[in-house]
Amino acid sequence: RQGSCRHRVPVFIAFCRYFGVPCRQIGNPIHCFAEYSGDGGQTWKSVDCGGAPGEIKETTPDFHATAEGSGFSLAKAWSMSLKGMNKALETSGALSGTSPSISEIVKNLWKEKNLTDFSMGVSILESLETKALSKDEKALIGTVCDDATGNPYSPMSEAVEQILSDSDKDQVTELLQSLHSKMIEQGGACPYKWLLSMMNILNGSELARPLVIEFARKVLESGWLDPQPMHQFYMIQANRHYRLLLRLENVDELKVEAAQGLKKWYEQLLSREKNSEEWLLKYKCIQEKKDDALFVTHGHDGFSPFLEKNILCSSVQAAWTEDPEGIPDIERILAHLPAFPQLNSGKANHRPVIVLGKPCWDDTVYKEKAIALYRLKVDNSPEVRHLLEKINQRSVQRYKGNGVLQAPYSRSWSASYDPSKPPHKRYDKKEDKGKRFDATSRAESMPASPYVTDEKKKRVMFLQVRCMQVIQQAFSHYLYEMTHSKGGSLTYCWAKVPIDAFKSYGSHEPSSPEELHAMMRKIDSSSWFQEPGKINSLRQALNASNALVLKSDELTKIAEEFCNSVNLNSLCESLDI
Repeated sequence: RQGSCRHRVPVFIAFCRYFGVPCRQIGNPIHCFAEYSGDGGQTWKSVDCGGAPGEIKETTPDFHATAEGSGFSLAKAWSMSLKGMNKALETSGALSGTSPSISEIVKNLWKEKNLTDFSMGVSILESLETKALSKDEKALIGTVCDDATGNPYSPMSEAVEQILSDSDKDQVTELLQSLHSKMIEQGGACPYKWLLSMMNILNGSELARPLVIEFARKVLESGWLDPQPMHQFYMIQANRHYRLLLRLENVDELKVEAAQGLKKWYEQLLSREKNSEEWLLKYKCIQEKKDDALFVTHGHDGFSPFLEKNILCSSVQAAWTEDPEGIPDIERILAHLPAFPQLNSGKANHRPVIVLGKPCWDDTVYKEKAIALYRLKVDNSPEVRHLLEKINQRSVQRYKGNGVLQAPYSRSWSASYDPSKPPHKRYDKKEDKGKRFDATSRAESMPASPYVTDEKKKRVMFLQVRCMQVIQQAFSHYLYEMTHSKGGSLTYCWAKVPIDAFKSYGSHEPSSPEELHAMMRKIDSSSWFQEPGKINSLRQALNASNALVLKSDELTKIAEEFCNSVNLNSLCESLDI
């Protein structure tokens, strides 16, 4: 008689229901027992399955022992022989051996991966009192640890996936609806685990099959694929969820339901109201540290024909005329007013802009402009030019002894030098090797040069870096001002970006060119997110049905056109070392 009434009664009820016998649980705070009906619910008989101190009443149930085919998995779930289980059903309460927990019984049933045993496991969980659901039982809807191997597996999703594969009609959705009501709505189990299980089932099933399509439709309609409110573990799987919704929308029968699911995904993860807190905290730290503060105040005449063409949104206004054309307005005729409608183009406004990435600043045009700006600054600054000469002389003499010459600072800005990279990666040593030895041999007869402080060297090096920064900052001014003119706006979206070691999703409207520049420097959205395929769902979620959506490719094109038109002379004046 090991075990408790809490374990025995649900199993007894499940056995009865398995054979079509109505059965229910009766109990109080210290003990519970079962009642079954042999006449379809007209009369009931009680069965005390034991498990609590007191006298055990022997009762003979009104159903027959099981056959080999139907009772084998039940016996296996109880970890006993078929013969022993038949004897237990005949004597009630005489279950021998160590009684497994409810969660172990259900796991053993669901491991069989067939409809009968899955239904039995659901019945056992349903028969439990809601307050009696343990942590182990609630965990059955997600991933658990296999007692035998120690490996993780998902008993519910793996069983349902196999049942769908073996069946030609949907017999499992109703069971899942009952289980969802018991475990999630009543029992308070984790809805994220349920979502993940639905994702596992659909990702592992063949979407071309009508049965799977019908199952997917019911899952979407039930809200079982709705995103969870910023659950930390959900954030790790959010991109997988997104891709599944895209796959479902490509199925003709699921287009409407999957489109609604995508809209909910965007609303939950990219809501401007909910998901910008992390960025605002990050930007506050940037401002306090004065990290890369803007020293450019406008766009310096740079522009992008591509952006300025696509951002326009011509409004259409209705006017009235007395010229008889079209259908007149009766009320205006009675009021002796011009009654024939005439549509005129109104003043052009700017569409809202949604940004999903940032420009690729490795573009050749951008680097060429940065080099040209550097040369222009050196030519216009005798002090800088003189300082470069002294640094180069000192550098040549310092390294000529061992045959290695540090790449010189020069007006031409070495082609192998890339100031956008970290300092230790800025020079291609193989490319510059021959040039360095030639420079060393030419410098052997040079007179000794005066000492140049490290501070002055840093100032010259920083000038090269600033030539690149100044173009980016001017571009930030142009993009911000263009998108915020004529009634426009800009929303910056990101997905799966590590902000302070957290995989973040969100969107935010930058309040200034400075903040936009910081966002484009610190946030680089994942490439999968820049291929949304279903732009309309994003627009609807952000309440911008006619928005211009710019991904990295479009932003790179805009930046390239900006670089080709920016005024270098004007930019040169803003450079101060």
